[in-house]
Amino acid sequence: MHEATEDDSVIALPGLVILHLTDRCDNRCAFCMVSAATGRRRDLPLSRVREVVGAQNPGSRVDLFGGEPTLHPEFLEIVRTVAELGHTLSVASNAHTFARPGLAERLVETAGRGKVYVRTSLYGLDGAQHDAVTQHRGSFDRLMEGVRNLVAAGARTQINIVLTRMVIGHLDAMVDLVARLGVDRIKFGGLVDVDGCPEIEPTLHELRSALGPALARARSRGLTITLEKLPMCAAPSFLSSFSTERDVGAWPRTYADEAPCGGCLARRLCDGLDPGYAIRHGSGELCPLHRVRLSAVRALPSEPREVEELEFLKVHLFQVPDDWAQRPDLVDRCRRTVSVVQQRFGRVALVPMSLIEQQAQPPGGDT
Repeated sequence: MHEATEDDSVIALPGLVILHLTDRCDNRCAFCMVSAATGRRRDLPLSRVREVVGAQNPGSRVDLFGGEPTLHPEFLEIVRTVAELGHTLSVASNAHTFARPGLAERLVETAGRGKVYVRTSLYGLDGAQHDAVTQHRGSFDRLMEGVRNLVAAGARTQINIVLTRMVIGHLDAMVDLVARLGVDRIKFGGLVDVDGCPEIEPTLHELRSALGPALARARSRGLTITLEKLPMCAAPSFLSSFSTERDVGAWPRTYADEAPCGGCLARRLCDGLDPGYAIRHGSGELCPLHRVRLSAVRALPSEPREVEELEFLKVHLFQVPDDWAQRPDLVDRCRRTVSVVQQRFGRVALVPMSLIEQQAQPPGGDT
């Protein structure tokens, strides 16, 4: 958990800076995590951005959030500042700005090819569903055009599917849409703090039934998968796909530590339940994991390149022999790997072979 800075628009950690550039946004999503603050804060000044980003060692990651960060009047100058200081850039955007001709190309040119990563959200399979959520007519069409332009410009792009009751019956088709757009990354995100609109919240049982086949489909389409704001028992074959953004975002979660969470192997790694969900639905749908599926673990990195490629803000589970602690070569590899994961604000587990369920699950069998 981070300590808020004086302006509460900056989270600065060694190697990672998160900047809330603006409260401005042209969408009005009912379940938006920052909607309560929209319009209340001043835009973050460029001078403050330079001060915070300039204090980081080159090669750090800078995340730009809002509101809609591209609506900051000095957005491209902020991008230029990040690039000139030698950092990589992540932008959380609704992609509307990039529907305008030339803007995606300018972003990539300013940030540097291979140095910028744009994350956006898809709230439905078509304009009727998506625009109903954003309360912005035409937002679906602008999102589609913006994503196409970003992909064509060479920006790494991820589409986040927010798991509302309206979309869980369409997840397979939404995965296919993401793949057709040429995007290489997809995130499935649960809901947080929807006390004002609980009717859009699916149950964990409903999520499991829909999410298993969708995850299998995403994997078959070659998409890199991230899962967020969900208990790990929602997708036990994809434990190494879970995000750790909660560790810096600090949104509240709750656990059933008496049972079933107390006996779960994944308890230390898991985000648990949204407190409001637990009040409305209880914790009876949680399922403790007593073994780890083979598809959820990966080989321990053996080469420096493999260690350097470990993702920021992700859970990493590595398969190790039961006697790894008695093997000095493995102990050294484990220490190096764990150190890098922790530097990148991830969570890590070394899983002995005796705890791994060797039989593969059938496609769509992640329930």
